[in-house]
Amino acid sequence: MTGTIYLDHGHGYKGTEQGYDPGAILGGAGAHPEPHQTEAVLVRFLGAALQAELRRLGVEVVTVPELGRYAARHAWVAAEAKATKARGLYVQLHGNAGGGRYGLMEFDARSVVGMRAAGIVAAQLPRDIPELTLGRTVGLKVGDRGHTCLSGIWPIPGLAGLILEPAFLDTKEHVPLWSGGGISLMARSMARGLQLALAPAGP
Repeated sequence: MTGTIYLDHGHGYKGTEQGYDPGAILGGAGAHPEPHQTEAVLVRFLGAALQAELRRLGVEVVTVPELGRYAARHAWVAAEAKATKARGLYVQLHGNAGGGRYGLMEFDARSVVGMRAAGIVAAQLPRDIPELTLGRTVGLKVGDRGHTCLSGIWPIPGLAGLILEPAFLDTKEHVPLWSGGGISLMARSMARGLQLALAPAGP
């Protein structure tokens, strides 16, 4: 599999009905972050770094516009992929919360391609990032929490969807990963994994 990365970002502006969703807070409940230390902002810093790393590796990246609800973003990706006959991966960035030491890669449980890609990225992260004890993958079924982040990607020919949550925002050991140097490290690792995931599968 070769192709394009459609890069999207979780949380942020969700349209007039839902408004602005900041997501989780760096440092967890009780923390008093600066305005730039919310998940919505931090994953956009991470996205900028990831885009730069992917392009450095020669991977084509298309940034999904901030269109509010995920359904609107997925519709935009569908139209863009149809117009350009693109194949590849839709990647939505998030941070995790709830206390953990792993990186989490989620995919639509109906997608074999998504399962393979999630496994490759999940295996890459702990090789590069000592703070991660392992990389986990979870297949999201229709109706599962979080599946709406990917549900509109499944019908698009040639694309598979991933949710990448490379580190926790409320785990003490992971908080430095959301700084400048840590964001660069996570971006390099995810870019390596995604580049491998886009490579054709062996026989």
